[in-house]
Amino acid sequence: MKPVLLPFAISAAVFAQAQPGIQWQRSLGGSSYDEAYAMGPCTGGGYVLAGRTRSNNGDVNGIQGQDDFWVVRLDTAGNILWQRPLGGSANDGAVEIQQTADAGFVVVGWTYSNSGQVSGNHGNADAWVVKLDNGGVIQWQKTFGGSAEDAAYSVEQTSDGGYIVAGYAYSTNGTVNGNHGGADAWVLKLDASGTLQWQKPFGGSLVDKAYSVQQASDGGYIFAGYSNSTDGDVDGNHGDYDFWVLKMDATGNFEWQKTMGGTNEEYAYSIQQTTDGGYIIGGWSVSNSGDVTGNHANGDYWVVKLDAAANITWQRALGGNMVDKAYAVRETADGGFVVAGSSNSTDGDITNNHGMDDYWIVKLDGSGALVWERSYGGSNTDVAWPVQSTTDGGYLVAGWSNSINGDVSGNHGDKDIWVVKLAPDVTSIGEQAAMGNLSLFPNPTTGRVTLQLDKPQGHLDIRITDLSGRLVKTIPVDNMRNPSFQMDVANGVYFVQVQAGNGKSGVAKVVVYK
Repeated sequence: MKPVLLPFAISAAVFAQAQPGIQWQRSLGGSSYDEAYAMGPCTGGGYVLAGRTRSNNGDVNGIQGQDDFWVVRLDTAGNILWQRPLGGSANDGAVEIQQTADAGFVVVGWTYSNSGQVSGNHGNADAWVVKLDNGGVIQWQKTFGGSAEDAAYSVEQTSDGGYIVAGYAYSTNGTVNGNHGGADAWVLKLDASGTLQWQKPFGGSLVDKAYSVQQASDGGYIFAGYSNSTDGDVDGNHGDYDFWVLKMDATGNFEWQKTMGGTNEEYAYSIQQTTDGGYIIGGWSVSNSGDVTGNHANGDYWVVKLDAAANITWQRALGGNMVDKAYAVRETADGGFVVAGSSNSTDGDITNNHGMDDYWIVKLDGSGALVWERSYGGSNTDVAWPVQSTTDGGYLVAGWSNSINGDVSGNHGDKDIWVVKLAPDVTSIGEQAAMGNLSLFPNPTTGRVTLQLDKPQGHLDIRITDLSGRLVKTIPVDNMRNPSFQMDVANGVYFVQVQAGNGKSGVAKVVVYK
């Protein structure tokens, strides 16, 4: 999933880090095109993917029309447990999915349909929000928008059990009120049943879009996207499109905004609040001026770290002499970051390109220094979108591929969703195994959570901190294989840090609501 709750990840003592190899890969789809834009972990193990499909064969069954939402539930080895095409007779595409506190799923994107499983379309494209149960059956669906083009790109369940949704709106009617002109970044707050509580368009007279939203540690919300406006809510544009970050309070009122970039184009696709209370933003840049330094040419991954006051702590341009685009960045348990996207460069920071665009996965340390990088794919086009840490210290990455060679096998025709499980990026596998695999569920939670270990650890110390790093609670756990404990804290977003007596540790981000 675009940004999103962190899965439980293990931090082991590392003497040297190497590029991780592929543990397994899966091509999912049919004879037409199939793409994944979002991915997340599931309670009890496995993963859920969301994107779009035009296939109705192979792994795809039950398509409603042209393009459909496609939701796929996988086990831990990447095998399909179930799949659901969702939509109507026109074009529909999913961009974000997240498991919810009741073990179901919420998925968002756009729909041009007003038939099949879609009702209430206001005209043209609407933002479409769908709530599924644990088996992928629709519990409710809601369309939001007006007579022009509107879409949802990001969703997160909030501490009150509702949802925050972000995307863009061209409309000035229907459920859109307050558009500044052109496309505005559009933020909607829904309750647990999908009823609209409030909506806010942000932007200026040109094009402003939000691609990633999350609830912040203070109960407010922050989104990242891009803007080429110079008026309205937008201030400080450097030229063309800039990264645009905007912070709201808990009721959606504007608090602050920041534009970042240079004289050419910058597009932000991912934001996450970090353990120090700041933010990490990922996307791509064509500039080598203003806030951007070190660009290699054409387009580079651009990763920006902000402190809690929205000052730039560091920025990194990563790539080669062709076009390199980052779509996701996530903080890792060791305080670094993993970045995913695509690259068709063969020089600069990139090695081992297989031809055309490859999945390009980059690991940075906490200061933004390059730790390792690796290209995965075949001789055709392979584009990665979501990435996440896994419980064994490795990574899972997804997107799409139309390659049939190199690292890719099993393609069904045209573009398939391509899911790749990467091994842990540590050389000392024995130390990794000394702690074993961990998971924390349910997440989000109403209070009680279970820390599942695949082997006893003896004494464990569990520390609960808020996102500013403030210690909220300490829980000692002794000689328990499956310790369950109460998150006796106020509603909000927290980090659960686990420290074993042998020095190994892990961390998970948890949403608590009651």
